[in-house]
Amino acid sequence: MPKKVDHDLRRRELAKATFGLISKSGLSGLTLTKVAKEVGFSIGAIAHYAHTRDDLLLLAGDYAVDVGTALAEQTLKKYKGVEALRRLLYDTLPTTQLRSNAWLIWLDFCERANAKKDPRMRAILLERHKGYTKWFVDRIESAKKAGEVSPDIDAARMAQNALALVEGIGVMILVRGHSFSAKAQRGMIDDWIAGMLRPMPGS
Repeated sequence: MPKKVDHDLRRRELAKATFGLISKSGLSGLTLTKVAKEVGFSIGAIAHYAHTRDDLLLLAGDYAVDVGTALAEQTLKKYKGVEALRRLLYDTLPTTQLRSNAWLIWLDFCERANAKKDPRMRAILLERHKGYTKWFVDRIESAKKAGEVSPDIDAARMAQNALALVEGIGVMILVRGHSFSAKAQRGMIDDWIAGMLRPMPGS
């Protein structure tokens, strides 16, 4: 009997290996052949999951999202309200090598979605933007209900502002070459929360 293949497992292995290769060698050297060697699959086996470099990029993006989602879920188990929002924003910053690598993939997604007008990548960008926005809105609404911030705060508007802030920080570091330390990046988040959300005393 032919060997039964766990395609979900193989896809995850391929996604992880692709992300790892990008982490080591950057996006410019990403090829099907290199990924096949990295994960120990034949080119024929990889063809079941990816046919082009863009397909590999999509897989690596999926892995980055899975890692980020797992981190966010851990954060949300520990923190609520304003502090949960703060920690979620911290988690999105390129303060570690893992997060920086995820940012590089994200930025390449943006470039390809715009340059190639790739509908798959555009759809993914929109979906992930909505996902992050919902996380932030939910945390702000939770803070309002708990009396941590003014009930007049517009949660949707503040969530968009927060997303713009973290994306701006990422671009400044990874595209513009600014060398903000992890402490400085988190300080920008703290300043924004204090200035825009104006947490209630004692919250």
